[in-house]
Amino acid sequence: MNILIVCRHQNVYSTKRLKIAAKKRKHNPIVINPNSFTLYAEKGHSGIFYKNQELKDIDVVIPRMGITGVEYGLSVVRQFGMLNIPVINSSEAISRSKDKFECLQFLAQKGIDVPPTILTRTGTSSAFNRIMFRLGGCPAILKFIRGSQGKGVVIAESSLNAKSILEAMRCLDKDAMIQKYICEADGCDTRVFVLNGKARAAMKRIAKPGEFRSNIHLGAKGIEIKISKETAQLAEKAVKILGLELAGVDILETKTGPVVIEVNSSPGFQGLEHATGLDIADMIIRYAEEKARMKNDR
Repeated sequence: MNILIVCRHQNVYSTKRLKIAAKKRKHNPIVINPNSFTLYAEKGHSGIFYKNQELKDIDVVIPRMGITGVEYGLSVVRQFGMLNIPVINSSEAISRSKDKFECLQFLAQKGIDVPPTILTRTGTSSAFNRIMFRLGGCPAILKFIRGSQGKGVVIAESSLNAKSILEAMRCLDKDAMIQKYICEADGCDTRVFVLNGKARAAMKRIAKPGEFRSNIHLGAKGIEIKISKETAQLAEKAVKILGLELAGVDILETKTGPVVIEVNSSPGFQGLEHATGLDIADMIIRYAEEKARMKNDR
């Protein structure tokens, strides 16, 4: 079986692990940068070209979308879907998750608990003060609405500090959102890996000393945990609402219960594999087999 992994970087851990897992299962893994594709659309015929040849004989596609070149990558994933090639995570679902505020909009509208979050372009001091009052004051978290691995996430200790940071972010021509800081989380969160509607693995991520972000890429430590039924169901419901088949769900424990802070449609799993000892790559490849088999059985 030909498994196409759409990814900008071939040498990242998750991509290399997927290739190894695919080969162990006697498949042919193909890794191609989405920017290398040419898309063609015409009445009665659409296609995808790579190195001047139409790409055919792909059995299933695993998108691994980063934060750069998202729009073009989404067009590539959409084209594969339109060609009736099984894709693990549709372009629509990926798009919803990539925009952090849009993701929270969907979840909140469907009754999922999320931290109070505000997206604004208001620049007046009075309006900004009202925003901060609604969030309960500082400290507060400011995030670019597109980002990963903790990049573009900062903490503001005062309203004046928050306003200055937001203005600096706007100078980069990027929208940013302001989120209530959950102090009781104390630099820890839970990453839940969800595949085909079920929570398959989880770890607690503990930020390194002096750091509030609990991203593994920033030096956080991952510890395997057994999550509660409530947390597992919360992660599964969030993924279902967004229409994802594969995702990493980041959850904070608060005084009133767990809240979803982010859903990642292309989760890295180096920390998760090391913390749990589970073969996440193999799980994904086995699901890819199932997707391809379902198409052939129609």
